[in-house]
Amino acid sequence: ARILRAHYYLQLIKRYGPMPYLDEHNFEDYDFSSIERPTFYSNVESIIKDCRDAIAIGGDKLPWRVSIPSDNGRATKAMAYAVMSQAILYAASPLWNDGVNHWAEAAVITKEAMDALEAANFKLMDQSANPGDWHSVYQEYFMTQAELDGSAIYDKETIYSQLYELNLWGTYGVPIATGATRAEISPSQELVDAYDTADGIPVLDLSQPYTDSDHLQPNYNSANSMYDQGNPYINRDPRLLSSIICNGDFFNIKEKTSPVETFVGGNSGISTNNIRYTRTGYYIRKYIHYLSSSSANNDGYWKPYRMAEIYLNYAEAEFYANGVTEAAVSALNKTRERAFDPQYHATALIQSSIPPTQFVQRLRNERRVEFAFEELRYFDLRRWKVQDKYEGIVTGMSITQRGGALTYERKV
Repeated sequence: ARILRAHYYLQLIKRYGPMPYLDEHNFEDYDFSSIERPTFYSNVESIIKDCRDAIAIGGDKLPWRVSIPSDNGRATKAMAYAVMSQAILYAASPLWNDGVNHWAEAAVITKEAMDALEAANFKLMDQSANPGDWHSVYQEYFMTQAELDGSAIYDKETIYSQLYELNLWGTYGVPIATGATRAEISPSQELVDAYDTADGIPVLDLSQPYTDSDHLQPNYNSANSMYDQGNPYINRDPRLLSSIICNGDFFNIKEKTSPVETFVGGNSGISTNNIRYTRTGYYIRKYIHYLSSSSANNDGYWKPYRMAEIYLNYAEAEFYANGVTEAAVSALNKTRERAFDPQYHATALIQSSIPPTQFVQRLRNERRVEFAFEELRYFDLRRWKVQDKYEGIVTGMSITQRGGALTYERKV
């Protein structure tokens, strides 16, 4: 009950700001007019206290992971640490810090959560059970159901997961998927641009990604020699095609049948008026199984708390508390080490010599691509107070085919 109260208060204050943290029975004659709005930080103090009390009271009876099917979906000790990690990070962020520097405390608590979870055998899922079925282990992770506790569990990353499969293929799918009725959210060109090339080097200059207000003039990174403007979806961070379907990508990854054609007039071509077709030239891949159809749903699972966030929470808090330390860099590199092919690790992994301003840029971009479509970006932009720099304009890629050659044109 304490963990759930902490979790739901965190969801409330993220959306509505600080609110009274009621921890006693309120009867019909309770004078609600006497309640004053607290600070965000005081809310987070109450959230953390609830989590710590739950861990202490639960003792050995409060498990790290559920071990029997009837307990599936229940709150765990791991969830308590995850709530603490996110809550203190938000409290220390510019939007909610009330003019007080809470980064040192955030670094301590996010490290405490990371260390406790690692000691309980939580880690990123970094090995594939069916490597031919997916673009990457990252993609497979979101298609894998969280397992019951045991010595040989495969998914050690999930801290808390939705019980049942999502059902997205029909309303977030591509037109060539039998039974798909509409495309719903179309991933933006801005998000596609955020994925590095396969060597871990950003495609655009992260300090100023575009030179115009409409995002039609990309500011290409002069240090990147791998990006091909004439073939923009090859040699990219594997998380790109693991999360987004781009032109030429195979819908059925395993059998490599039915390439998706997002070019004008293609089998899944960009459209301005047909709800079954993309508005931006892209479709969502993440969570959606290529074998899902009207006869069988095989989609993946919503995982609101997972180990990847724990690492990146700590990387951010440690940086703002102590600068570009080995610990901050190591935590940031956890998700990149999983994402990139080992042959590129020398360039893909962030180095400790990185200047502080660039570290912030890389950290924020890493959260953007690692957590794409996980409902963290909205809150990240606001707690950093930078949403005005990233929102307001959405662009896409209009592709035309003439004589087998493709022409790419960015459009608002």
